[in-house]
Amino acid sequence: MKFQEELQINATPQAIYEVYAEVDQWSEWDPGVAEAATNNGLAVGSAGTLRPTKGPKSKIKITEATEAKSFTVTSRLPLCSLQFVHRLKPQSSGTLVTHEIVFDGVLSPVFGRLLGSQLSGDLPETLAGLKKKCEVGA
Repeated sequence: MKFQEELQINATPQAIYEVYAEVDQWSEWDPGVAEAATNNGLAVGSAGTLRPTKGPKSKIKITEATEAKSFTVTSRLPLCSLQFVHRLKPQSSGTLVTHEIVFDGVLSPVFGRLLGSQLSGDLPETLAGLKKKCEVGA
């Protein structure tokens, strides 16, 4: 089960990736995040925690990271993984930013129905916050 949202941002992929890399500052631009931290930034294998504004603190792990292109944050649920995929695609003016939420595993249909609409409903506001943060001074 998958949910996706895209937005054009007037900034380079590298500049946007640098904002992503400041994990402890995600709450400044993502209204769904109260706090986040990892032990090694966006490096693959980096582990940490994320506390959403609505819900309990969860363990997270960076499972994919390609400088200025993409990264994936994965959290485990019972018999399911929850992945937050972030992709950056250069455009003639700025960058197309894609945020995707993927539920994978035996119970993905259950968790997708329980959590999918709430999480995906936050995507436009999250992307708008990222846009504002990245375009300040641009």
